[in-house]
Amino acid sequence: MLKNIFFRISPGWYALDALAILGVVLVIQYGFNYPPCVLCIGQRFPWVLLFVLAVTAGRAERVCAYKTRNAMLALACVTMVGSTGFGIYHAGIQYGLWYAVVSCGGGAESLSLNTANLLQAVQQTTLVDCTSKDPIILGASMPVWNAIVSAYMAISIGYMAWVKYNIRT
Repeated sequence: MLKNIFFRISPGWYALDALAILGVVLVIQYGFNYPPCVLCIGQRFPWVLLFVLAVTAGRAERVCAYKTRNAMLALACVTMVGSTGFGIYHAGIQYGLWYAVVSCGGGAESLSLNTANLLQAVQQTTLVDCTSKDPIILGASMPVWNAIVSAYMAISIGYMAWVKYNIRT
């Protein structure tokens, strides 16, 4: 049964999934006014990369470039494994399991300002701490959901590539 479901899925569905995830995140950010922290913004890059890889794999499948499709699916699987690790890392920071290695405040873009404009720039900048757990959706923070969905996507892409496309060879 599970094998039959994966034989109907093409790489284009993973591109749609990536767009849906990015859309939800942007709606939460702009629609519900939850500014992201530095790590939250970093967690979006694997989803953009998944979109590009899935579109490339889908296009390669249409023109019978099977080695390219297989390589793109393998990279997409590795990307989602990395996204899972990134989500776990950020969730660990939020729940106090370890400390952040990066500075989770403002960026360095204000270094070129003179002292007269520095105070104005600091007052206009919204700083979000990486330990902030807002918003909580169905009992989990956004990085926890990112880790869960990324792990599911890594397993799904890996299984599809292994079973449907027989990447083993």
